Amino acid sequence: MGVKAVIDDITQMFNGRIWPSLANDSIDPNVHHSMYLYDPITPHLPSTNAIDQAAVYAPLNPQLSVLAVPVSHGTILGTTKTYNSSAFFIRHNATHRQFLFFGDVEPDTIALRPSTRSVWTLAASLIVSSPNQLLSTIFLECSYEQSRPDHLLYGHLSPPHVLREMQALATEIVWLRQPFLKQSSNVTTPSEENGVFRKRHRKNFFSQALWRSRSRDRGMTLLPSPVSPIEPPTPAAENMILDREQLRGALAGVRLFIIHCKDPLTVDAISDPSRPIAHVITDQVKALVGLEQLGLEVLPAEQGTRIGTSISLK
Repeated sequence: MGVKAVIDDITQMFNGRIWPSLANDSIDPNVHHSMYLYDPITPHLPSTNAIDQAAVYAPLNPQLSVLAVPVSHGTILGTTKTYNSSAFFIRHNATHRQFLFFGDVEPDTIALRPSTRSVWTLAASLIVSSPNQLLSTIFLECSYEQSRPDHLLYGHLSPPHVLREMQALATEIVWLRQPFLKQSSNVTTPSEENGVFRKRHRKNFFSQALWRSRSRDRGMTLLPSPVSPIEPPTPAAENMILDREQLRGALAGVRLFIIHCKDPLTVDAISDPSRPIAHVITDQVKALVGLEQLGLEVLPAEQGTRIGTSISLK
């Protein structure tokens, strides 16, 4: 099971020529029998906050179903196309409780096509759901330490960007609980925060130009671009963040598990070589989130960790 675009890519490799064709997408008895059956998921394109409808969740088994939402994983070098990825809402059908699991994802603040805000809008509707909170656990990648510059993120997140994404989620939650604040002018946009994001985008422009020039010289036309284009997001509601006081405690009851932490190529590149990189990065995220007093619990994803109250699938 997977998003159709991913399955299409897989079938180009497992096609009976490069690798054996072990699956097909048909249960027709007249079609050649394969060991496996492709089961494509149609991505949900958010146009409404209401997602708790059985029709948009694809069944995984009788107990679980999934909602796939497209997100961006960086820009393809020399084009305006982006690498596609997905965020998955995994739902327990009997209780409708669910968790959110991200694939590779780049931050909205430097993306050609920002995509995470729509996911946070959907997640917020489940976090503030009544009478019971339906979503309390999020798995989100943070590939690099906070010292990693934006132009070397290659479609991934670093701790400052994880903080920004959590502020976006918190803003959506507060807006649902206090709708009048959405019309308030007491918000900030990426380009207004002491010029930080504007300076980053300016730096990204020169870094990307240099990267493209070197790639052309070496004949590497298919390399992914290390950064997205530099235009800052338009100051619209979907880019706005409420201030610290308004967001205080907004994520209480939510647990964030940090995943996809990348070991640096050299020991010198890690701030604390004596500790697992996942712990180093998680502590950096935890420190940034703690300063903002969002109320979010931040944990490294480790084998055997329980993510919440046990749910029997029997």
